[in-house]
Parts: sequence; structure tokens; C-alpha cells
Amino acid sequence: MAHVVLAASWLGCATAGAPPVGDPMEQAPRLSAPLPDDADRAARDLAVALLGSDAAAAQRAADALEAIEAARAEQGEPCTGLAAYARDAETALLPAGAERRAAQARVLERKDVPPELASRIAQDVADDPLALARKRIREDRIERWGGSANELSEGLG
Repeated sequence: MAHVVLAASWLGCATAGAPPVGDPMEQAPRLSAPLPDDADRAARDLAVALLGSDAAAAQRAADALEAIEAARAEQGEPCTGLAAYARDAETALLPAGAERRAAQARVLERKDVPPELASRIAQDVADDPLALARKRIREDRIERWGGSANELSEGLG
């Protein structure tokens, strides 16, 4: 048994190991986080304004993001896509109701709205409590009159 262990250890160590890659004493390179640019700062300002419920500051930050997007488009750089989201976020500070839905409809008319944002905004715009109430009242009337008409027609045979 001892011979088997000795032979296995000798065969296992008979081949050389893989050579080290690079200098073992050199530190590995570290990837640093990218520095924030103007769009990042404007998005931060928008978030601060939204959390502070400051509509004027939110509008300034959204305007700044619009300007950054326009400048990037002029220079042929890829757009960040933040401008449409900024305008949508700006509508969150409006009181719920017709005014907010009208502002969201204006955001929905923009050309740069991504499909997933457009879908959510379209649902919000369509969520009109008065229209829903009118629909429910109509359904109630149809049910009442329809039930009466059905009872009358059953009686006539």
C-alpha cells in the first residue's frame, strides 16, 4: 500500500506545472468607476428636485438633460435616453388628475420615448376616473334595462 501511494505521488509530481502568467509581484490592474458627466449630474439634480418636490428645479434639470441630448445629437454621440424619462418624472410633481394626464400625453407625443415608457404612460393617460365612472354608469343602465326587457320578453314567450 505504501508503494502505491509513493508511486502515485511520484507520477503526480513528474510533470511540471503551468508557468505563471505575468509578474507575480505586480499588482493586478483595477478598473475604476467612470467619472460622472454632465448628464449624470443633471440626472442627480432631477432626482434631488423630485425628492424635494421642487417643480422649478425639476424643470431646470429636465431642460438641462434636453440640452445635453441635443448637444450629443449635434456631435454625433449616442444619446443617453434620459430626456424622455426626465419629462415623465417631472409630471409626477403635478397634482393627480386632468393636468397630470395632459402633461403625460404631451410626453407621449415625443419622438424619443422608449416603447416600455410609452406603454406605461399610455396606461396612465387612459386611467381617467371620470371616464371609468361614466362607463360603469352606462353598464349599470344597460343591465337594469336589459334585465327588465329580458323579463318582459320571457313573459311574452
